[in-house]
Amino acid sequence: MSGQFDSIVDGLIFTGRLVAPFVSECTRCLKPIDEDWPVDVTVFFPYESGQDKANGKGGKSKKDDEIDIIAGEDESEDTYPLLENGAFADIEAMIRDTLVESLPLQPLCRPDCRGLCSQCGADLNEDPDHHHDVTDIRFAGLAGLKAQLEAEQNGEQAK
Repeated sequence: MSGQFDSIVDGLIFTGRLVAPFVSECTRCLKPIDEDWPVDVTVFFPYESGQDKANGKGGKSKKDDEIDIIAGEDESEDTYPLLENGAFADIEAMIRDTLVESLPLQPLCRPDCRGLCSQCGADLNEDPDHHHDVTDIRFAGLAGLKAQLEAEQNGEQAK
């Protein structure tokens, strides 16, 4: 992790870069993935005054509570409280939240991964021309009729 804290009137802003090891497997071809996962992060650590702690509501009036409800969760999404009257920043939650949000739900070994053949499990990245001639069983009777008609036609042409 690297970055810097900048002090503003209401608290501290951390701007930096997290790099964590990412070990998984490709969801398409099942190849192992082992790489570093970089994430840029900007979060806000607000100061908490003694008055905010004393009245239990963070020093907010009923009107402020209504504004927070209207604002929704967007405002507090990247906000983490400072501890010990602003002397310490608990960055564990920030690191966890940032990394979890940035990880892919379906990791890929590469963006254009073609995956595995659904019929035989062959890796389509290694053999892009791989295919199977699949006949729908609903047309098996027609395939038999076609073979019979071709045999009759070849028999008539031979005469």
